[in-house]
Amino acid sequence: MADDSPPPSTLCHYQQQPNASLKSHIFDESDCFFSVLDQRLLPSTVEYVRIRSVQDGYEAIKEMKVRGAPLIATVGMFSLLVDITTSSTAADEHFCSDFSVQKTFRQSVERKCQMLLSARPTAINLANAFHELIGFLKNDEDNKKNDGTERAAEINRRLKIRLKHFVLDWQSRESAENAALLHNSVQAVLNECAATKNVGQNDDDNKKLVVMTICNTGQLATSSLGTALGVLEAAGGGEEKVALSGH
Repeated sequence: MADDSPPPSTLCHYQQQPNASLKSHIFDESDCFFSVLDQRLLPSTVEYVRIRSVQDGYEAIKEMKVRGAPLIATVGMFSLLVDITTSSTAADEHFCSDFSVQKTFRQSVERKCQMLLSARPTAINLANAFHELIGFLKNDEDNKKNDGTERAAEINRRLKIRLKHFVLDWQSRESAENAALLHNSVQAVLNECAATKNVGQNDDDNKKLVVMTICNTGQLATSSLGTALGVLEAAGGGEEKVALSGH
């Protein structure tokens, strides 16, 4: 019988530490290594799948290996980055204008974005991220001189670097927004409960905040700590002890 299992290089087995939170993805910018947690296998198996191209990213989103609008956006952006960064560029040594090479580069990026979007047409976070990226590339085109004094290969190399910087900056902003959301949400929950005397009515050290959530978001749905369950995890790291009841 033929072995239909993926090649060993496709899978990244991860030994989960006791009480450690699962990471939805792993990204190393030094070599553009990117893998995602295959959430279909949880909770019995923890397995990370290597993403090397937009095709891999498309399949991860389409087959629901990853879930949650924020995480889908991150997977789409990193899949695009890995694909563009690691793809070989022909050693085109002829001189040409920045504008012509940038236009070709941007059109290639647009095609890859459309492919990733087709995996989950309702993924609004991904659509917004790609819209911002394409706008950035178009703005770059408008600000370049059409002087034909640079080799095409060098222009492509520079464009790849600029795209990488954009994606990493986008991800940094995503993380900062998530951190701000977590801080505000934790304070809102604790303040509301304190106001209604659910918290602080006893003076002992075993005060508990009992919370029910109907949302399964958290680190498995975002690229950071997440919302809902992420808020509870963040609250649990403070002075209040959180007991969670979920449905």
